Amino acid sequence: MKGELSEFYIEVAKKLTDLEKKIKALSTATLYDAINLDGKVILIVGKGDARKFIGIHGAIADKICKVLKCRRLLIIEKDSDLVRVLEQLISPNNIIRISQIWLPDGSVERKVVVSPVTEKRSKLSLDEIKEIVKKVTGEHIRIEVLKS
Repeated sequence: MKGELSEFYIEVAKKLTDLEKKIKALSTATLYDAINLDGKVILIVGKGDARKFIGIHGAIADKICKVLKCRRLLIIEKDSDLVRVLEQLISPNNIIRISQIWLPDGSVERKVVVSPVTEKRSKLSLDEIKEIVKKVTGEHIRIEVLKS
């Protein structure tokens, strides 16, 4: 439900609040959501705040990852633009096309066609990408891999 905070988000927010005492850059940053996908932690942060969570050469991200005890940390800037969100998750070179599908119930869905390389090289599964896009933009998408 919209407006509800997950237990994981609350846990992450508490740990980041403790960490911001040591890392001042975090005190001016916004955290919108935190998602745990099988040990991969995705932080959805305010526009322009990703660099505050990453730091020089990833130093802050490494500290955050250590505090959260995660295998991998991904920082995504909140954006309502589907293309910009996808570009943060998938290399822009691997996005072939984005089209709209009108469904019989009158709703519209977007279909994203990606190159076959995306599945092999991506740090996230296609289902994880769909879930993150839904959380960030509120849009339900379909992802199709281009057949070679």
